[in-house]
Amino acid sequence: MALKSAAVLVEEDGFWMTPSQLANPPVRDRISAPITLQRAETLSLREIRAAAKLATQENGSLSDDELAVAVTRRLRFSRRVPS
Repeated sequence: MALKSAAVLVEEDGFWMTPSQLANPPVRDRISAPITLQRAETLSLREIRAAAKLATQENGSLSDDELAVAVTRRLRFSRRVPS
């Protein structure tokens, strides 16, 4: 994982964020985003992990399939994010 910084932004694996977003990644609802932003590759791994953490906190222990569905719903994707 390569980190680069420029003033108040940090780049990680092609995704730019503020230091606070790096520490506490936002989990954004993508339902109204353009279709080009509703693909798994437009998500940082940090955001997917943050969505998985929230899903686990809300639902307790989940199987891999249940977690994938919960993350997809949390991000409001129309289809499941590949594992």
